[in-house]
Amino acid sequence: MSATAVITTKTVQNAVAVPLQAVIEKKPEDTSESPTPPNGIQPSDKPKPIKGVYVLESNKAKFKPVETGITGESDIQITSGLSDGEEVITGPSRILNTLKEDTVVKKQVKKEGETPKP
Repeated sequence: MSATAVITTKTVQNAVAVPLQAVIEKKPEDTSESPTPPNGIQPSDKPKPIKGVYVLESNKAKFKPVETGITGESDIQITSGLSDGEEVITGPSRILNTLKEDTVVKKQVKKEGETPKP
C-alpha cells in the first residue's frame, strides 16, 4: 500500500515572494584593509554572506540585500528589502554570482504556452 499526503506547516497571506533561483548569497566586501584591533587579535568569525536578489532598474542589474522568511517548493518569502512589484532577475546561481552591479541585462519575456528551454 502507499499514500500521498500534503502537509502544510505554515502559511502567510499577502507576502512578497520570489523564485528560489533569484536569491543568492554574496560574500561581504573585502575588509582586509581594516585596522588591527587594539588587542592585536584578529576576530576569528568570518563575515556572514549577504543574502539578496538582483532587481532590474532601467535595464541594469542592482543588488538588493533581503531578509527571507518561509520557503516553499519553488518560491521564498521576502520579509524585507524588496517592494511589491519590483522585477527580480532569475537564473542559474553560477551566473547570478558572477553578475556585477550596473551590468546591462536584457529582459526575456516568456510567451504563453512556451515551455522553458532545458
